[in-house]
Amino acid sequence: SSSSSSSDPSRKYKNTVVQRHPIRVSFLPIDLEKPLEEQHGGKFDVILHKMTEDILCMSKMLRLHEVVMGGGEMHHQNLIHNKGVKPLDLITPTDTMTLDQARASRRIQRLREYKKKVHPACVLVDSPSNILAVMSRADMAEVLSRCLAGVTTKAGIPVRTPRFKVVDEDKNLESRDGCDILANEIDNAGFEYPLIAKPLTAAGTKKSHHMGIVLARDGLQRLDTPCLIQEYANHGETLFKVYVLGNSVWVFSRESTPNLPLGEKEIITVSNDNKKRPKSSSHENDSYNRENNRLTSFFRKRQGRESYVEFERQPGSRCYVEFNSQHPYPKRSDFGDLHDAPRNKQQRCSSLQNPHHNQEHERVPIGHDNDLARFVTREEIEPVTNALRSAFGLDLFGFDVLVKEGGNDREILVVDVNYFPGYKEVQNL
Repeated sequence: SSSSSSSDPSRKYKNTVVQRHPIRVSFLPIDLEKPLEEQHGGKFDVILHKMTEDILCMSKMLRLHEVVMGGGEMHHQNLIHNKGVKPLDLITPTDTMTLDQARASRRIQRLREYKKKVHPACVLVDSPSNILAVMSRADMAEVLSRCLAGVTTKAGIPVRTPRFKVVDEDKNLESRDGCDILANEIDNAGFEYPLIAKPLTAAGTKKSHHMGIVLARDGLQRLDTPCLIQEYANHGETLFKVYVLGNSVWVFSRESTPNLPLGEKEIITVSNDNKKRPKSSSHENDSYNRENNRLTSFFRKRQGRESYVEFERQPGSRCYVEFNSQHPYPKRSDFGDLHDAPRNKQQRCSSLQNPHHNQEHERVPIGHDNDLARFVTREEIEPVTNALRSAFGLDLFGFDVLVKEGGNDREILVVDVNYFPGYKEVQNL
């Protein structure tokens, strides 16, 4: 009997009860301006950090010195040093740094020194070097383009990131020629309006959350460069927030921006400038006045709350809607009436004379597709989560997912990745 039991491990441990003992976890603040070994006894098992401002500061310094991120799959633990790349925690303060850069470098270096020399057993959750790629939307989009190539959900739905273009700071969009050059580049790249514009800096500043929807080429002059422009995908007005904490994954849905008609559009707004009123017959004038009165009433109803559409008629404001991604998103009604955006003055006057021009063509189904959630469950997007975890080398991150509507085929779009999100929808965390 004893011989049989020893030769059969499954029988030997069949009735064994594994005792689980509670572990006391204490969360203590640390000050990176001081040596870690001098704080709270100097023995930390795990260090969690969100050094967004420090990493952003060092990231800008690296770009200033033309140090370009590189390396195949962009796993930042294997950065290519022969291209001049240094992980952030290896950069030491120098006399050429600004005070902010030297401070950021010193704080990041303290983490590395503590982990390497003082307490090697300490777990440093996510190296600052790995967070670099999610600080820049340009780097982020490049990584996503590579790591999502060939990835599908478990049901076989293809996954990708939206097509994008980086608009450099040296683009002179205040001039008509500058806007025309960018508009031609966008046309030649095969983009279709509307587009969404995002600041290149993805975190660490208030400005990083200021977005814009470009409805037509006239709206390009409102861009604040440098920025990233992406294709705008109709997605049932639903955004899926995916939170990742190690091997744990949660998915939550939120209201998002509205479905919009494809093609160049402009917002017909009230103009107090009589010189811009088109010359037309008395019947057309009556129609024009009725439309203006209706729009005046429409805008007056929105007084007393923040409006997303800018009605002051700055150049390009007919074709550009700005919003803050940390506030409620604009709704379809915030866009007013969308009409085909004319390409020249003659077409513009014709459109203003007939404010209902092509209105039937512009109608877009509005509302939430309750079935979209079945495409973005934790199990369905497991291949996506694994691809991002591997590519960015992070354990604490979140990403935003859209289910693109239109045509016979669906697509899953990963539109953003952020480090150490708030996890605010996750209970008991």
